Amino acid sequence: MIHEAEIDALLNKAKRSLLSSFVMLKHGDYDFAISRAYYAMFYCAEALLFSKDLTFSKHSAVIAFFGKEFVKSGIFSKDIYSHLTDGFTERQICDYDAMIMPKAEDAERIINGAKIFIEATCVFLKRIGYEIGMVSR
Repeated sequence: MIHEAEIDALLNKAKRSLLSSFVMLKHGDYDFAISRAYYAMFYCAEALLFSKDLTFSKHSAVIAFFGKEFVKSGIFSKDIYSHLTDGFTERQICDYDAMIMPKAEDAERIINGAKIFIEATCVFLKRIGYEIGMVSR
C-alpha cells in the first residue's frame, strides 16, 4: 500500500528543504545549507520507506533500512546511498560542532548529492505508479 498523503508531505518538505539550501548557500550559510540538503534526502528516504509500509523515528534507522531495502536489493546504487550517508555525517558536524565551518564546496557537494537523491526518488516512485506532481512545479 502506498501512503500517498505521507509521501506527498515528505516530498514537499524535501523540495522546500532543497530550495532553502540554495538560498542559504547563496548567502554563505554553508552549515545551514548542508543541514537542509541532508534533510531533503532524509525526507525522500522516509517517503521511499513509506512506499514499503516502513516507518522509523531515528535517523540512523531510516538510513540503515533505506540501505537494506533499496541498496542491498539493487533498486538504488551505492553512490545514491553515499549521498545520504555523506549528508548525514556532514550535517552532524555542522549542527553539533560550532567550531567547524564548512566551505562553499562542501555545501555544494551535499546539495548536488541531494538533487541526485531527489531525482532518483522521483524516478523510482513514478516507476511504481506514484504520481509526482510536486516535483514538476
